[in-house]
Amino acid sequence: MGEPEWGYDICRHLSKLGVVAISFEYRLSSIGGDSPADAVSDAKSAIRWTREHSVELGIDPHMVLVGGISAGGHLAACTAMIPGFDDPDDNMNYSNVPQAVTLHTAPVNPETDDHFKELLQERAKPEELSPFHHVKAGLPPMIIIQGTADEIVPYDSVKEFSRKMQEAGNQCKLHTFEGADHFSIHATDQARAIRLLDEFVMSVIRRD
Repeated sequence: MGEPEWGYDICRHLSKLGVVAISFEYRLSSIGGDSPADAVSDAKSAIRWTREHSVELGIDPHMVLVGGISAGGHLAACTAMIPGFDDPDDNMNYSNVPQAVTLHTAPVNPETDDHFKELLQERAKPEELSPFHHVKAGLPPMIIIQGTADEIVPYDSVKEFSRKMQEAGNQCKLHTFEGADHFSIHATDQARAIRLLDEFVMSVIRRD
């Protein structure tokens, strides 16, 4: 589930930093019988569309960052890591791989999730859409915001993903929020989470 409006607040915040921010819609498993494989395809299409329309948007097509929360975070990771699942109507002259990725409570290893397997409707194998199973060298830099009390995405699975990314030579920083669950960060930690996002985004832009 999800809807573009959920991303509007963070888009408005990022726009104050001079960043062009877009919240995209993707197909949902809860509507119309679509699967996570369809959503991954949509996420890749969104990045290609953004690059293809860079002049119109007034952006650098070589500086496209992607991020998401929960299922959206899973899709963000997939755009950087998962091969295939491309829309045949996309302009393949444009890459779907972003320059950097921000993840918030993202299920980075859905292969162990029985509910995820059901949502796939046998259209793909769980490991095919599992970022954990596609770690390799040369991936875009990532930050991960994760609570230790997440009841949907186990903290240990995210910690192991981050370790595996670092061992492969990738930049992947896990920021731990003690006691935070899947759907909320304590009010006292919200400012810290926003600050971490801002610092990461600006560091990627300035490094270029």
